[in-house]
Amino acid sequence: MDIIKKISDEYQVRKSEKQKSDFIDLIKTYCAENKLQCTEEKEIINRNIIVGNLDDAKVICTAHYDTCAVMPFPRFVAPQNRRARIWYNIIIVAVISLVALFIGFIVGMASDSKQVAEIFSLFILILFPAQSLAGVPNKHTANDNTSGVMTLLSIMNNLHDTNRNKIAFVFFDNEELFLLGSRLFKRKHKLLMDEKLLINFDCVSDGDNILVVCSEEAQKSPKYNCLKKCFEENAKSFGKKPLFEKYF
Repeated sequence: MDIIKKISDEYQVRKSEKQKSDFIDLIKTYCAENKLQCTEEKEIINRNIIVGNLDDAKVICTAHYDTCAVMPFPRFVAPQNRRARIWYNIIIVAVISLVALFIGFIVGMASDSKQVAEIFSLFILILFPAQSLAGVPNKHTANDNTSGVMTLLSIMNNLHDTNRNKIAFVFFDNEELFLLGSRLFKRKHKLLMDEKLLINFDCVSDGDNILVVCSEEAQKSPKYNCLKKCFEENAKSFGKKPLFEKYF
């Protein structure tokens, strides 16, 4: 089964419970066909999928498989610029608030009722975050984060048998719900993960650069130098330039 093509053609939307279940069944079938250990960790409303053995693995590759809703604003990432990221979010909140007040004003003028205007303004303010969490799903998720899912599966497909026990894979659920999947995973496996190298794949695009973002603590690890060297040596063969940034 060409699982990567199948996901691209049929499983790009993984937002509802059924859509997630169908995707999980696909991963389990793939693992069974390739004799890979597959474990589903259920907790609260979350379902993380682990492929491989976390105890034996030296490297853990992860990606979130849930998909976002249609959003009126583009995503913005500024690893080194805390001020830019804060201002971007402030601007979004300000725009939403102004839209809500404007619609409320128009409705209030039309109905000649201050109470109706306030209700409509409040409705708009609630509508935006509600849409982001449980609204109309985005049907075009190749970048966020079908690309990350495909990256994990591509690594699995190209792993030599002698390296299978050295690496495990985790598909996180509910990244769009306040990073719930990764938070629950960290809480459950915190002691185990202290000695592991974790590489998360998110928004793996086809541009000229590969952005590698690490915490300051991670950059102090000897494993980071090995990871950096690996990216620098292999990215060139694909015509990519690796960029290494520190996450604040």
